[in-house]
Amino acid sequence: ERLDAALHRMMPEHSRNLFSRLIKEGHVLLNGNRAKPSSSVKAGDRAEITFSFPPLPEHKPIPEGCVIPIIAEYE
Repeated sequence: ERLDAALHRMMPEHSRNLFSRLIKEGHVLLNGNRAKPSSSVKAGDRAEITFSFPPLPEHKPIPEGCVIPIIAEYE
């Protein structure tokens, strides 16, 4: 299996194209060495990804009024 495909299979929330780009830019090592997206991986291989996403902007909740209807009241 290709390295980029294996990473995508393990982390499907990220695209295979992202992994391919990270590998080409040197952010992924396979068994301690730079690799190509097409490098073959086998059981026991170790992939190391060193990449950080930019920090998310600080999100402050905006208070807003809301009415919550009482459907049933128990004693």
